[in-house]
Amino acid sequence: MNPTPSPSDVAREWFQKVWNERDESAIDRLLNPETGIDSLHFEDMTVLRGPEQFKPFHKAMLSAIPDLQVTISKVIEQGDWVSVRFVCQGTHTGPGLGFEPHGHPVEFSAMAMGRVENGQWVEGWNVVDFFALQKQANGQMRISRVE
Repeated sequence: MNPTPSPSDVAREWFQKVWNERDESAIDRLLNPETGIDSLHFEDMTVLRGPEQFKPFHKAMLSAIPDLQVTISKVIEQGDWVSVRFVCQGTHTGPGLGFEPHGHPVEFSAMAMGRVENGQWVEGWNVVDFFALQKQANGQMRISRVE
């Protein structure tokens, strides 16, 4: 029998498998079907519920930034809660963000916080610097290294 992974392990696996390796099956494995994920929509901040509502967001981001890579800067775990600070980098070459692609490199920071039970996200909140993403994608803001 495999031990239940820690919330930090689940978070690291999520960003590696779902985003860096583009493994859509990891979404089904790591995200509970009832989980509400806040603050990922560009326009209306609708809560996404479970894998079926998260997958269109995932596809849109990867369509817009096909070379997207996520680098984790910090992970903090307390009990069944985990917070992750990360940086996203890539080139905005495709549709999916709600504005025209111009081929500009983008780098933006984000944070995610959630609760993990039995190896799955069961609650999730996100803070993503969509303002910097949009300004960089449109060529209105140069990348300054996020540390």
